[in-house]
Amino acid sequence: VYRGSWKLSETNTITVSKGNTYKIDKIETLLKHSKYADRFKNGIFTHSYLTVLTYHRYHTPVRGTILEKKELSGDVFANVTRDKQGHLGASDGTDYQFTQERGLLVLDSPVGLVACLPIGMDVISSCTFSVDEGDYLNKGDEFGNFLFGGSDMIMLFERDDIDIQVTEIGKLYKLGQVFGKAK
Repeated sequence: VYRGSWKLSETNTITVSKGNTYKIDKIETLLKHSKYADRFKNGIFTHSYLTVLTYHRYHTPVRGTILEKKELSGDVFANVTRDKQGHLGASDGTDYQFTQERGLLVLDSPVGLVACLPIGMDVISSCTFSVDEGDYLNKGDEFGNFLFGGSDMIMLFERDDIDIQVTEIGKLYKLGQVFGKAK
């Protein structure tokens, strides 16, 4: 389910909605001090999530060689809040991904570096990989899976000229649908 995409500035700031600026934590924190972190400044940050009923394997959005693959230890928690009507629900922000248990895959691709970060959402901490650094993957190749429940996927693009084709926030886009195109 698509949540949005934002241009990253030199100071790692994204505009989430009309006039509201939300300063995300440093990309270095999200990537746990990856040697490639600086390459994503001024790039694009995308956020999607999987519901408990959707497919829980991850596939490469582009073809390329794996430069870095890591499982990044982090928190395992559910940020539950109560809305104005008194209903309980999970956090709907774009900040918890910086501390949750997550994985990191950095690809050297024809469209520049692309980072894929499967994020264990709430109490899910099962980001596993089925590939190794140095492997060459074709677009759409599986590179791992979640073992349980709903989870997130963050993608970072080094280049800022990727034309994100998906536009409907909250819509379920399926594997194989066009997400974006390099200009």
